[in-house]
Amino acid sequence: MATILIAAGMTPGHINPALKFARALQSQGHRIHFCGFLDARERIVAEGFDFEPLFPDLFPEGDLEEVTSLRVRRDRWGQLRHIRRHVGRVRRMMEAILAGALDGLFQRLKPDLFICDVIERALHLVAYGNGVPTVLVNTTVPMAPQPRPPKPSWRAPMDRVWGAFRASLRRTLEKTGARLGFIRPMTWFFSELARKYGHIVEGDGPGRFFPSATPMVVLCPGEFIDTGDAPRRESLHFLGPCIALDREEPDFDWSRIQEGRPLILIALGSVPYLLKRHQDFIRGLGDAAARRPDWQFVVSAGPLTDLGMLERAAPNIIAAHQVPQLGLLQRATAMVTHCGFNSTKEAIYFGVPMVALPFQHDQPRVARLVTHHGLGVRGSPFDMTGETLVALLDEVITQPGYRQASQAMSMRFREAESPQAMARTLEQFLEKEQEPLPRPSGT
Repeated sequence: MATILIAAGMTPGHINPALKFARALQSQGHRIHFCGFLDARERIVAEGFDFEPLFPDLFPEGDLEEVTSLRVRRDRWGQLRHIRRHVGRVRRMMEAILAGALDGLFQRLKPDLFICDVIERALHLVAYGNGVPTVLVNTTVPMAPQPRPPKPSWRAPMDRVWGAFRASLRRTLEKTGARLGFIRPMTWFFSELARKYGHIVEGDGPGRFFPSATPMVVLCPGEFIDTGDAPRRESLHFLGPCIALDREEPDFDWSRIQEGRPLILIALGSVPYLLKRHQDFIRGLGDAAARRPDWQFVVSAGPLTDLGMLERAAPNIIAAHQVPQLGLLQRATAMVTHCGFNSTKEAIYFGVPMVALPFQHDQPRVARLVTHHGLGVRGSPFDMTGETLVALLDEVITQPGYRQASQAMSMRFREAESPQAMARTLEQFLEKEQEPLPRPSGT
């Protein structure tokens, strides 16, 4: 039996998958501890796990809810005040971490393995400095290095000079970060943290703060990530999709769903509703619904939408601020999605073809994988009309290849969701001696 410490972030998209593999490890007899900010405590403790709060004086419970409330109310001055307060908290947290505030956690628990979400990237350097083997968890698809086109030969000397200047400027900023008036740059913080815990920083980009040998797990089968364009990294491993099938879902009037009619689920995530173009898209759904009166459109509209106005646009629209996505996917004919990784995995799990409308961040990368595997089609949410949306839906509904590909990938997702398989994947890192970090000379 091993002691395993997990840092999983604060939001449901990070906590729910961590709870899934934590239960799988616990079922094999391992002792599980979580650590994180107080906003994550309630959900984790409710599942019966121990929770170690990090910097509770700086980040009190309810902080995340306050940010969401300010955004929903579009309270600009409130957001600015919160940002100013948050900047000061982050600065004090960085100073405390550099002073060794987290060393006691690892020395007291003495974990045999640290499973760290990539968004908590400072913690893995502390863990390595305390001799604790670490596995990074990526809750989205990993970024593949993009090949750079060859440059004209006459550019090479200029590029070398410019590159040396940028590297010198970065080093100067990092060294003088303590004297900058606003807040020390994050690169300065990670450079200092890496130096404190013995990691030699090489190269550019955020990846230079991750030891190259650190294993990383991705929360889906490898078949979904692999496109054949590049060989898979040796340090990359795959768990099941870690879908929280037992999560509590919002109330819903199921009597409004009519059996025998195609059901189109439209759910664009919990963040895009803050974008004006998302609201424009939602308001234009009436035209799409009117073009297919025999279909049912169930819309997860977000907290800013006038539900009555949306439903009055067409009699076959059912709108709610939040919908029970898992329950609806089990009945859906197709899903219109922003291609957030969690929503995409849930559609695949239930074999539902997708119309992918990526807005931002990792969503375009996920959408490319959806179309690569024939699981759906892709459009732009920024110039979508009722006519073009219906055309995309017609394609994924009438062409059987999309549902067949979705059902085939669904079978692979369900096989990979085995708790025993997840536990075995993570337990292998208990059995291996990870390479120690190289320490600078003279330390």
